[in-house]
Amino acid sequence: MSFPNIPNITPTISVTTAQTIPLLLSSIALEELALAHIINAEAEKLQFVLGTLPPGRTTLSPPVVTISNLLAVDSSVQRTLRDVIKKEMLLEFKFENVLDLLATTAPSPTPIITLNADPTTICTSGTGPNTSTLTGQVLVGGSPPSAGTPVSFTVDNPALGTVAPNPAVTDAFGNFTATFTAIDGPGTVMITATALGGSSDPITTTIIDNCNVLSELSLNIASNICSSGTGPNTTTVSGQVLVDGGVAVAGIPVEFSIDNPLLASISPTNTTTDASGNFTATLTAIDGPGTVDVTTTLPTIGGFSITLSATIADCSVFGGATLGVDEVNICSSGTGPNTTTVSGKLFVDGGVAVAGIPVEFSVDNPLLGSVSPVNTTTDASGNFTTTLTAIDGTGTVGVTASFPTFGSSLTVGPNIVDCSVFGGASLSIAEDVCSSGTGPNTTTVSGQLFVGGGLGVAVAGIPVEFSVDNPLLASVSPATTTTDALGNFSATFTAIDGPGTVDVTATFPTVGGGSLTVTTHIIDCL
Repeated sequence: MSFPNIPNITPTISVTTAQTIPLLLSSIALEELALAHIINAEAEKLQFVLGTLPPGRTTLSPPVVTISNLLAVDSSVQRTLRDVIKKEMLLEFKFENVLDLLATTAPSPTPIITLNADPTTICTSGTGPNTSTLTGQVLVGGSPPSAGTPVSFTVDNPALGTVAPNPAVTDAFGNFTATFTAIDGPGTVMITATALGGSSDPITTTIIDNCNVLSELSLNIASNICSSGTGPNTTTVSGQVLVDGGVAVAGIPVEFSIDNPLLASISPTNTTTDASGNFTATLTAIDGPGTVDVTTTLPTIGGFSITLSATIADCSVFGGATLGVDEVNICSSGTGPNTTTVSGKLFVDGGVAVAGIPVEFSVDNPLLGSVSPVNTTTDASGNFTTTLTAIDGTGTVGVTASFPTFGSSLTVGPNIVDCSVFGGASLSIAEDVCSSGTGPNTTTVSGQLFVGGGLGVAVAGIPVEFSVDNPLLASVSPATTTTDALGNFSATFTAIDGPGTVDVTATFPTVGGGSLTVTTHIIDCL
């Protein structure tokens, strides 16, 4: 062979198996049509020959036609039909091969089309946007189709808006974009994208009649800020705009201003709402202390405005603090709680609460308990917290909150108790009850439990179980409860039948299994 390899063909021909099948079927059909014309021509020959043999005559007409002429025509027709039959056999083989291709060709995967709109709420009038950007992607079998694939859009209510361009075309990654423009409103439209026989899920776009009608304007300043010291010198100013009956629209202009630019600045001074109607800016302290009024104005909605004040404090000046503990007593063993919350408030500059002031925690006896986190900061209200966890033993743990910015601190001393040791208890029932008649059929059973031995300590969360000696006469609910921070516990005793006497027992299963019993009477009050 002079060419062991097939030379390149320019331009490149790229045809898939699925695209080849209809081409092959078309070629077979065209060849069959050609053979049909040939067969028809041979039939015309035979028809002419038969016309030379009129019935009832022994001579040919015209007389120049001989028998040998007729036999020659017949032989010619036979040769032609033999060639046609050979060609038909080749076409049959070709057709069978195409059928084999049909059997092996997998069906084309269904295209997956995504469609999104931003924003989803637009306006027909006013300063809000009247257009929404439509974006999406077409994937076939997980891959993008060829670039330039058309994507068509349908709008269920074309009187309210239109899409352009329609169709859009995909890029090399299958992405496409278009713009929906509101024409009329109010109302909602459903927009669907279709391509390659597939379609997206419809998306909803809301059209508002008038974005110049204000429904609500809110403003919030996250925290007071510091002009000096270790606290933050910035805070977030945020708010929300709702129009036309409480609808959020993106793109509404918002302007910020402050009354004293020597104390603070705000950035940006101009912004717009997002799709939820929210807007934000940052207030930065320049000097202080003092108070700054922050004003938010809606220039396109009648100039409506709202003003809030922010305090700029000297955060290097201590302004007081508090410290406390939720549960004074916690357990190192037993089933009571082994943790409690230590919390407080910190103020600066004569009583101003500021977020972000550092607070450090420590314990005087790390063998008894630990705190976490060790380092924290105040929130916008000046609050701070940590968690004390009992580790072992019994005793008092000093938990100290230090404020390194000011060199000051506060200490509280919760107790670590062995909650598996009984420390005493009491039990009582309020009154006798009625099984019938108009008197009360319920009363309160209550008591107090102490743990830790000795004089005993009240701890929240110690389990208490109630029972009655005669459940046919009465019941107690709940059957299981826990103590509060003062060691108190209670349940409700209910008469079922009577008269008679019922013993109510309170058992303390985690404190040595001790118990107390009290007796009450059930009376027939008729």
